[in-house]
Amino acid sequence: MKNASFLSARALMGLAVAGVALLSAGSASAQTASPFYAFTVNNLTASNGDPVFSVYDSVNFNNLQVSEVFADSFTQSFTLPGSAPDPALEAGDSTGSPLLKFLPGPGFTDSVHGTLTSATLTGTLSFPGLVSDGSGKLPLTIQPTPDPNSQFQQVVFTSFSTSLFGPAQTGPAVGTFSLLNLGSSQGVTVPINAPVPEASTTVSLGILLALGLGTLAVARRKGAVKAG
Repeated sequence: MKNASFLSARALMGLAVAGVALLSAGSASAQTASPFYAFTVNNLTASNGDPVFSVYDSVNFNNLQVSEVFADSFTQSFTLPGSAPDPALEAGDSTGSPLLKFLPGPGFTDSVHGTLTSATLTGTLSFPGLVSDGSGKLPLTIQPTPDPNSQFQQVVFTSFSTSLFGPAQTGPAVGTFSLLNLGSSQGVTVPINAPVPEASTTVSLGILLALGLGTLAVARRKGAVKAG
């Protein structure tokens, strides 16, 4: 069943460390791992040349929400806290969800609602202190290697969605989304990718802009000829 209280990132990490320590201390004898789980989100932007998490900018995660669906079609959603006192999750920080308790055995099974069939994280990206221009897109600096000369610009959508059990979106990896057993750290972890606009959309926009500028130039020339 679900516990309504939220864990701060520090408290969640403390519980995880304590759980691992307890397991290590009793490794010589038979033991049962903690049945308590928690969703965890890690913001891994500002990685400065990590080959996997290569977003150079310090980007915030906002409006983090997890939606669960179980075998009996029961659905619930809850928000994840940011970095106190800021509601956003800043680069390098992590946050945890309310505690979840699943039955022992394979998969994630609730005693009332059955197997967890879907868990989806949604959120938005933003640069700290900058107001969105309303386009729904964000230019990111990508640095795939430690060499600063490897940097390039990548436009992504500000809104992202990540499924714990479904296919990952394509785009630069900005963090991870996990459902982990606090006693053993076992569970599922998937990347959070910032979705990239389709090339056709970008090309079409470029063509429209070019046509618009071309039309404006022709109009200016005609006006100049008439004036002469």
